[in-house]
Amino acid sequence: MRKIALVLSVVFILAAVSCSMFPDYESYFRLDGHGVLYLNCKKDELPATMIIPSTIGGQPVKMFDDYLFEDCTNLVDVFISNGITDIGVGAFRNCTNLRSVDIPHSVVSMEIYAFSGCTKLESIIIPNSVVYMMGSIFVRDTGSVIFEEGMTTIPRSALSGAKTLGSATIPSTVTEIGDNALDQFTGELIYARGTTVVPGNLSKSHGGNSVTAVRIPDTVKEIGDYAFCYFESLSSVSIPASVETIGTEAFCYCTSLASLVLPSSVKEIEERAFQECTSISTLEIPASVRTIHIDAFRNCSGLKSLTLPKELPEVMGDAFTGSGISELKYHGTKSEWAYYRQNLNTSCFNGIATDVVICLEEEGDDKTRSIWGD
Repeated sequence: MRKIALVLSVVFILAAVSCSMFPDYESYFRLDGHGVLYLNCKKDELPATMIIPSTIGGQPVKMFDDYLFEDCTNLVDVFISNGITDIGVGAFRNCTNLRSVDIPHSVVSMEIYAFSGCTKLESIIIPNSVVYMMGSIFVRDTGSVIFEEGMTTIPRSALSGAKTLGSATIPSTVTEIGDNALDQFTGELIYARGTTVVPGNLSKSHGGNSVTAVRIPDTVKEIGDYAFCYFESLSSVSIPASVETIGTEAFCYCTSLASLVLPSSVKEIEERAFQECTSISTLEIPASVRTIHIDAFRNCSGLKSLTLPKELPEVMGDAFTGSGISELKYHGTKSEWAYYRQNLNTSCFNGIATDVVICLEEEGDDKTRSIWGD
């Protein structure tokens, strides 16, 4: 009996310690008849570590009241229980000491200003269950957003208004970036390793974003249609040696893109791929390229020097129309250039100077001549 009494005493002591170590999180909240969660205390009474329960009094929590934790500077680490589906308007707005948030896979929507002003939030993982993001969710945040593997579409307006966010990681499973998803986003866009096709971007509108850097892994074989269209602040890009196709309008209107190196893996440069990239000054077409499609480099007015390989690709109409080419380098002999010139689509250089400096491989043969003449 004494042993049983001792064991029971230990159990009661541990239970008491457990209760003191792990507070009754339900007591901080109340629930209405629709499953909306409200605070049942003052915000300065909330603990630094908060587990938001999935039930209150046995009733399921579905969503947060708008601005539920707004301006709560106590919160540091938050764990949202599975079962909650919606993170409401301004839920954690201006929680300036919030460092981490664990979001369950039951969450399908995140409302406007949900994490706006969480300046110490280092990173946040958006589960692949999320299909709706209102926009302006991360205003004034400086950390990183990671979209979870398994997500196929970056929701519309997902990063809209994220002017100070450091970076966003796009999973390898994404096939589409929703309309306005990157509007005003200024951070680095990182594509996860394992990505084979950089997905199309539906935010292809003038002044849509201010992305200055993109990171493309060496698993990518294709840069998809419109992938970086109208990324007007993108000044350089490193295209890995795995890429074979650069899609239609992939870099169209990247007007700040000054440095461009095409790897020797590229085979197809599709229509308008680099149209209006007015800051590119030099370009070398690698020998691997089979086709440069119509308007591929149209109106690249800053392009002054173009280098072509000995085994020339098919260059389609208006490929370089409107460029500023004044020097053309060809890795072949004069006779080889003459042969190629006869088979060259006459419209591919429309609108450039009649005479350019054509540098041939033959030593000392470096002089001004007409592209079409001798």
